[in-house]
Amino acid sequence: MKTKLIALTAILPVAVQADQGMESLFSKKKNSKSIASLQEKKSPSNLSQEEPTNRKNVFFVGDFIYWRAQEEGLEYALSGVSQLPAVGTAVSVKKGKLFQPDFKFEPGFKLGAGYILPEERKWEFSLLYTWLHSQAKSSHTANLPADIAPLSPSSVWPTFCFPDFARSNVGDVPQPLSFASGKWRLDYQTLDLDIARAIQIRNRFLLKPHVGLRGASIDQKYDIHYVFSTTLPIVGARVTQNLFATLPFKNNFLGIGIRAGLDNLWQFSPRFGVFANLSASVIYGRFKTHQKETETKVTPPAAGFPRGTGVDVSHRFYKAIPELDIALGLHAETPLEKGRKIEANISWEQLLWFNQNQLFVISDIGNIGNITRQKGNLSMGGLTFDVRFHF
Repeated sequence: MKTKLIALTAILPVAVQADQGMESLFSKKKNSKSIASLQEKKSPSNLSQEEPTNRKNVFFVGDFIYWRAQEEGLEYALSGVSQLPAVGTAVSVKKGKLFQPDFKFEPGFKLGAGYILPEERKWEFSLLYTWLHSQAKSSHTANLPADIAPLSPSSVWPTFCFPDFARSNVGDVPQPLSFASGKWRLDYQTLDLDIARAIQIRNRFLLKPHVGLRGASIDQKYDIHYVFSTTLPIVGARVTQNLFATLPFKNNFLGIGIRAGLDNLWQFSPRFGVFANLSASVIYGRFKTHQKETETKVTPPAAGFPRGTGVDVSHRFYKAIPELDIALGLHAETPLEKGRKIEANISWEQLLWFNQNQLFVISDIGNIGNITRQKGNLSMGGLTFDVRFHF
């Protein structure tokens, strides 16, 4: 019995040492796996390239936009319409067109800032201001005297003018246009306050639903000039009478409402990706419109005198306006020192504001109170160059 105890005592230290050696071996393997896992997380193939503690929470945004703004219902003249002759007389009008301002691309900008909550870096708060000033104009001069001859197949007629202004003050006959022009100006400003949450899907897809408020100020001015001309028999001679009319219009909107959307990013490499963003707003606000039509001059003096202001109407009302915003583009980013990062995006952005044109037209001379609102949509679209600096 003593011999067995002595043998067991001799074996125990050896077994303990072997067990400790196995534990050390497994511990080394476990540590090596943990290190490999950590290195894999920091690998460039993963979208999360930086530790959350190293990334900065404040970012600034600067955009250069090159957009074209245009609005429906701003046609100020048309051709291809002729007065009907007496029954039994044929007329063949030339193919005509609608005349409207020539809308062009204009530069603008966006400026903003935001803050990302440190906890898991999922919640984001941002403020973004957008500014754009746009101007469009065009004009048409008739081919005299052919275009103002009675029953001319190429006459040009007004679309916005009060019908009485298109009639001669001598002889009470409709007068075509010898000249027409339209100049439209837009001052567009919005301020967006958004709350967003980032949702990572399979390391390469990033969804960012957002909701917030949008304030909007959209001021429009539209100046139309007409010269009505016709040949009339005055004091035994035929004289070309010219009536000069100016039509200054204002159409302003100021409102605030709810905005919501979804930003989608597919990052196909550690530093590059493509994105598609969609948002919608419902803005409740105040419209202020003013329309005025004045006959300013008549030539020659023998043909009569100007009849003054025939229309002067102001209107203020409240209305909810829907709006859509779509952007498609390319994304790039690069890390900097001390956890800073720069993001750059280039995209085509398209905005649509419904029913922004609230100007009216009086088209029935027999029923002056019967007006028709244009209700034209305002659209803006073009290139957007976006730079974000995470500081």
